[in-house]
Amino acid sequence: MKTVRSIAIAVILLYLQVLVISPVNGTAIIPNLLIGYIVFQSMYLGKSSALLIAFFIGLALDLVTPFTLGVNCLIFLLLTQVVYATHSLIDKEKFTNNITAIVGVNSLFYVITYIAFSIADSFSANMIWLFVINVILNSIITFIITYILIFIHKLKITFDEDFS
Repeated sequence: MKTVRSIAIAVILLYLQVLVISPVNGTAIIPNLLIGYIVFQSMYLGKSSALLIAFFIGLALDLVTPFTLGVNCLIFLLLTQVVYATHSLIDKEKFTNNITAIVGVNSLFYVITYIAFSIADSFSANMIWLFVINVILNSIITFIITYILIFIHKLKITFDEDFS
């Protein structure tokens, strides 16, 4: 049941990312909702389920953005592996540790992304500013999404079959 709920949330976030956020934003600074989801599912699902979901989310995102074919899939798999391996070392109750981990994950995501874009296109000095702004903006978004998903994960919904 956890995996089905995780897939449903992933599909919703993927649709929001592709159909709402990307077309509206005309700049190179695009909020990425899926990083927060990758952090959450890497912490709360088993390793094989988390890697499988990360693979298909990355593949789906790569299919709708063909100029990055394969890059998002590779990065999401790497992020899932890194978060899964290190989340037990991070004290989940400490705010500074969570912020540091989220900034680290976003930095890793954008370092690999900008290396891929630099190989495909020429590197420019503007990319450094875009990197810093993207890491800060997406760290805030990742933090918010991760904690919303943790809150949803902790909700217990029960159905009472008594209709009288």
